[in-house]
Amino acid sequence: MADVTFTVRGPFEVARDGHKRTWEVTLATGRRFWTLGELPALASRRGCYVFAIVPPGGGGYRPEYVGKTANNFRSACLNPYKLQVLREGLNNKAGKLWLFLIAHPAKPRGEISEIIKGDIRDLENQLIGLAYQQNPSLLNQQHVKKRLRIGGVLLPEPGAPSKEEQQFKKMFGLEKRSPLS
Repeated sequence: MADVTFTVRGPFEVARDGHKRTWEVTLATGRRFWTLGELPALASRRGCYVFAIVPPGGGGYRPEYVGKTANNFRSACLNPYKLQVLREGLNNKAGKLWLFLIAHPAKPRGEISEIIKGDIRDLENQLIGLAYQQNPSLLNQQHVKKRLRIGGVLLPEPGAPSKEEQQFKKMFGLEKRSPLS
């Protein structure tokens, strides 16, 4: 099995129009967005993206929406449909809106292969699962059916894992690191 290493870029602040409690991100905002900093070079890339909010007073990024694109980030992230989803889903949520881009390593050249589409789809599913763990009110939950747990290993409850659970974690290299524990 070959590794496919995506590259994270961002976070990039998505300016909002309007007052503090209304998310009015417009097409004009979207057009301006892709002209800033390193974004022109990323606009034509493919991959996944995550919209996140940092609440007033900090507290870290809270994922709100995970998406994917087989075309390019510019056409997917701030298109009319996505803007409507963000407006409706983030209405009355305070904080700043940020966008992370997770680019597939293949540079865009013509038609996209089914292999690259599969890589992007698989990553989106993983990211939605991870985002849901951090925010059960995630705006898109199409791939979240239920939370599967393995006691002491995967999404463990508080408390020390048993000897068997420790051995199982060690077998999979999870004893010191796990994004899901």
